[in-house]
Amino acid sequence: MKKIFKLFAAVLSAAAAVSLMTVTSFAYSAGIIDDAGLYTESQLQELEARQEEVANHTGWNIAVVTTNTGFGESNRMAAVDYAENYYEELFGSLNEDGILYLVDLDWRHIVLCGEVDTEYFNQTRKDAMHDMVEELYQNYDDVGSLEALYNNLEAYYDAGPYYTSSFIYGKSIFSVGAFFLCGLIAAIIAIVAVISSYKFKYTPSANAYLDGSKTNFYRRSDRFIREFTTKTKIESSSGGGGRSSGGGHRTGGSSRGGRR
Repeated sequence: MKKIFKLFAAVLSAAAAVSLMTVTSFAYSAGIIDDAGLYTESQLQELEARQEEVANHTGWNIAVVTTNTGFGESNRMAAVDYAENYYEELFGSLNEDGILYLVDLDWRHIVLCGEVDTEYFNQTRKDAMHDMVEELYQNYDDVGSLEALYNNLEAYYDAGPYYTSSFIYGKSIFSVGAFFLCGLIAAIIAIVAVISSYKFKYTPSANAYLDGSKTNFYRRSDRFIREFTTKTKIESSSGGGGRSSGGGHRTGGSSRGGRR
């Protein structure tokens, strides 16, 4: 019996190990393809080590590509296509969970794929992350810019899907919550004050101002004869209006252009 139990335990352990290997094998850090030459060798080693750490922690594919192609504002969709095609080449499909950060000197684009886009990054989180990364980039802190990217990815993964958490990296949730709490308390106080101001005031009857000996009352009634309804057709020309949005993104993403 003991031998059977030991054999069963060994099989379970082997199955768990295989399952763990299967889960973790999907995460792949493609490193930093620094075609623009923004980083030194030592900087690349440190940043790639951090990138691999975040990839292993989140289970997301991560890649950073720097170029000096000069896409620019007028050719920004070419930058998006370039980034998405690069992602497909590295990770096989745009359906694979992960992120690719294209750092072109004239245009930056972050590709978000799979659950990273659908589960963890709504527009608010995308904007908050890219604004932080871009601010450091514009200040020529290229290392700090990538560190901010990795920190954001790790923090949002730990916070959970965006629809279960209002967490925004770099901003205090307490201050936002305190703002709404204070507003709620103020509204309650105002309502209580208004109710109290009317609660103890006596409203006299109109009969108190009438002299019964000098007042005659009459009853008046109206008889409803017939109802007429008139309908008029209003002609109007059909016109279009509203918003339209365009773009050729096949993935979730966020873009910024230029450099001071």
